[in-house]
Amino acid sequence: MPPVKVTTALAGATGITVSYKTNTGIADVSATDQIMAFGKTVEGELIIARKARGGEAVSTILIPYQGISASDVACCRVVAMREDGMQVSDSTYTR
Repeated sequence: MPPVKVTTALAGATGITVSYKTNTGIADVSATDQIMAFGKTVEGELIIARKARGGEAVSTILIPYQGISASDVACCRVVAMREDGMQVSDSTYTR
């Protein structure tokens, strides 16, 4: 399974919004795959979100964290997992 192609990651009032290309036209990629996003704060907190990949060309996932700012974020990682859990992509690092 190919890694997730992140297009933007922005910290805001409701959390970290990560936009990514769904790439559903590529072999072994399905709209029902699970996207998992992990955010780590500079204080070491780990925040996790999960959703279906989706069928649009570009989709977003929100890592919920009220009032977070860019300076609070150490990093984010995004991975895709097949719906059956049998295959996971390499992670994509974003700051």
